[in-house]
Amino acid sequence: MASDRSDHHSNVSSLRQAIVQSLRARHETGSAPRVVEVFPPPGGGHERVSAFTFVVLDDGSVGMAYNLLDGEEQRSAYDAHDFSAYAGWDGCRLTEELLADEPTRRIVGYAAGIALSQRSYRQERPAGLDTTVDLTELLDPGKGDCVGVVGYARRMVRHLLGRQTRVVVVERRKIDPPEGVVWGSDPALLESCNKVLITSSTILNDTLDDILGHCRQASWRALYGPGAAMWPDALMARGVNALGGLLVADGAALVERQRAGQKWRDAKQEYVLLGDGVR
Repeated sequence: MASDRSDHHSNVSSLRQAIVQSLRARHETGSAPRVVEVFPPPGGGHERVSAFTFVVLDDGSVGMAYNLLDGEEQRSAYDAHDFSAYAGWDGCRLTEELLADEPTRRIVGYAAGIALSQRSYRQERPAGLDTTVDLTELLDPGKGDCVGVVGYARRMVRHLLGRQTRVVVVERRKIDPPEGVVWGSDPALLESCNKVLITSSTILNDTLDDILGHCRQASWRALYGPGAAMWPDALMARGVNALGGLLVADGAALVERQRAGQKWRDAKQEYVLLGDGVR
C-alpha cells in the first residue's frame, strides 16, 4: 500500500508536485505532527452523502478529501485499502501520497495536505482571509457577467441565475441544468467567461491546469469546496486568485459527525481567501 518517496511515477502532474513541495517547505518531514488515524466515510467507497476521507493529526488538525472514485473497480479498491497502516506516519510524509497514481493513495495524500494546511491557517491567519463573506456574493455576479462553473454545483448555479447572470457549466457527467444554462464537457466553453468558479476536485483528477489555460482572460478564477482549503501558494502561482474553502472550527465534533454520516454544521466555517488583484 504505502511507499517511500522514490515510488513516484513519471506522469505525476506538476501541480500535485508543486503542492507537495509547498507543504514540505512549511512542514519538514520529522517535524510535522504525526498521523493519529485515517478513516473512510460510513459507506466506504460507495458513500454518496458525505464521501470524504479524513486524516487526523496528533496536534488536533483535521483534513478531508473528496473521494473522487471512477467506477466500481476504484470503489472496491478503496474499500479494500488498509487505512490503519498510516497511523504514526509523519504528516508531511503522508502528503506525498498525493503523488501516487493509485486514486485511494492520492486521496489520502490530499486529505493530509488539507490537515497540514488547516494547521497553517490556524497559526498564521494569512492576509486576505475573510470568514464573513460568501464566495458567490463576493464575486458580485450581475447582468454584464458570464460566470463559468466547473463541476455542477446546483445551489451555486441557481444563485447565479437569480442574479440574472449568464452561466456556463463545464461538467463531465450528464446533467439536467436549469433553463438558460450553457452546458458541456469542453473547458474551451470557459473562454467566453469573465469570472470562473472551479471545483477543487480538479486537483485530484489533474484537470485544473488545462481549465486555467482556458480562463486567462477571466478577472476571477476561484477554487471552491473543502479541497480549496489547501495552503494557497502553489494554487495561486498557477493563476487561481481566490479560494472558497472550509476552516475546521471544532475538529473533535467534525470527526464525530463525519463518522456518524451527519452534516458538519458549525464544526466547520466557510472562508474566502483573495489573492493579489482581486477585491
